[in-house]
Amino acid sequence: MLKTRKTRRGALLIEVLLTITVMTGGLVLIIQSFTASLRASVQMSAYSTATLLANNKMTELFEEGSIKDGLLETSAFPKPHEEFQYQLRTKNIKNGSDLGFYSEVELTVSWLSGKNERQILLTTFLPNREEK
Repeated sequence: MLKTRKTRRGALLIEVLLTITVMTGGLVLIIQSFTASLRASVQMSAYSTATLLANNKMTELFEEGSIKDGLLETSAFPKPHEEFQYQLRTKNIKNGSDLGFYSEVELTVSWLSGKNERQILLTTFLPNREEK
């Protein structure tokens, strides 16, 4: 009878250790997935902000109606978005018709995400501004 009790106590200890090990592994996986989703949420927030800033800049250009050819402008966005920079580049495009000349407009918005630089690029066409 004594021998059976000691064997059962040893089996109970092994069961408890195994349960703790499985629960610890599960908790580690839950914490890792939570951290990964938090990181992805921060990155998507930065992409959304960059997209909105690029859209606002392009809207400013469309409201002007035309753009100077050969333009290269690099700047940071004003506060509270100073961590985002943009580069605006225009290049003359001859379309071969009576419609005149157009410029290809490239707008690149970039920012740092940790050690990596992230960026989005928008391209459109606007009429050239006549220089007088």
